[in-house]
Amino acid sequence: MLKRRRCKQQQQTTQEQQQQQYQQQHQQQQQQNVPISQHDELIRYIREAWNKVSEQGEIYCNESDNQLKNFKPFNLEEYWGQRLVQNIHVTTTHQ
Repeated sequence: MLKRRRCKQQQQTTQEQQQQQYQQQHQQQQQQNVPISQHDELIRYIREAWNKVSEQGEIYCNESDNQLKNFKPFNLEEYWGQRLVQNIHVTTTHQ
């Protein structure tokens, strides 16, 4: 219970810091008359949606979750590189 509460407090602090940073950047852009980019609009939308979700219910951080202990990251870039080389090799040997 203590871990959950501490995790939620840390998350709220981080969210508040991020919100303050965003507001400062947004104010600077408005003062400089810089148009807001589509990227900035998407970030704002996601941040607001996440804030609504986090306000509506508790978000739990389970530090003892063993579901991913055997997880091995998948390097997609390496996979596509190997596949490309393999396809090139197959096409050159069939010609």
